[in-house]
Amino acid sequence: MTDFALLVKGRRYRGWTSATVTRAIENVAGTFQCTLSERSPGEDAPRSVRPGDACEVLLEGERQLRGYVDTVRVSYDARSHTIDIGGRDATGDLVDCSAASQPGEWSDALPLAIAQAIAEPFGVEVSEQSPGEAFRKFRIQEGETAFEAIERLSRMRGVLPLADGNGGIELGRPTRGRAAASLVHGVNILSATGEQSWVDRHSEYTVKGQQRGSNYFGPEVAAHVKATALDPGVTRYRPLTVIAEQGLNEAEAEDRVRFEASVRAARSRQVTVTVQGWRQGAGDGAPLWAPGLLVPVRDGWLGLARDLLIAAVEFSVGDGGTTTRLTLMPQDAFQMQIEAEEAEERGSGWWG
Repeated sequence: MTDFALLVKGRRYRGWTSATVTRAIENVAGTFQCTLSERSPGEDAPRSVRPGDACEVLLEGERQLRGYVDTVRVSYDARSHTIDIGGRDATGDLVDCSAASQPGEWSDALPLAIAQAIAEPFGVEVSEQSPGEAFRKFRIQEGETAFEAIERLSRMRGVLPLADGNGGIELGRPTRGRAAASLVHGVNILSATGEQSWVDRHSEYTVKGQQRGSNYFGPEVAAHVKATALDPGVTRYRPLTVIAEQGLNEAEAEDRVRFEASVRAARSRQVTVTVQGWRQGAGDGAPLWAPGLLVPVRDGWLGLARDLLIAAVEFSVGDGGTTTRLTLMPQDAFQMQIEAEEAEERGSGWWG
């Protein structure tokens, strides 16, 4: 039987009239919102729940997030009483709060060790899919949040900080294998929306930057690093120039400009699909839908017959029963690029 349960300080609350749980590749903190509405709430109504309480959310017995209650709203009128509770993964504190200034700087340290040190004061655990190369030097930037620092060091190693569903972070690639089911028009798709947009897409991309001079080229060349790439799918004049945030050489500029063109083109296409239930197939043994899965989509109305990546999932229960809303994008939308370390942190090789 479909079951949404909220555990607060070890006490399990069920019987919610509606609830949603959202997890996404680009949102390191999963979120939940649940509502209890009845004429006269009984003794088991969660009126004692307070913001800051530790909590867990389970769907059919499987944990989806572990964190804290953010908001509690109690309201009533002549006909009913309503209690709304919302919260996030413990990783939400990394998003909201500044990174500690101590130690603030690391030398010859592995990405995992740095990320763990940044997250440790918040009680958030960090793991990784595979070891990353050590940083010669990494420092917290003034005013940076803890998550911004972890995200920045992740980009430099071509990975993403991903929510693990247990209140922690995993440094890795977003693709988590293939889904156990396909999405097919007329079979399991209840509704779908396809969207294409040119808002963030351009006909020509130019990346400009600079690098240190060396014995192989002078300061004039070093100060004018430039690379261009075209998007043939954009048929009118829409140029974009990107100034590199950090020092880069010609090869890195070429990689960066191709990255801009391909990722922006992929993210310009998005599909939202709603299916019945929370699992990928019939029966209790089927896995729940999850971000990072590649799923075949067959929808003649939308003109789709290809694999897409699940970028976000939203589980809901309410008057319409249980449904899952899947946000799908081409896999290239999450193509990862290894970013250069800051120019002043480079070694003495020929490029800087």
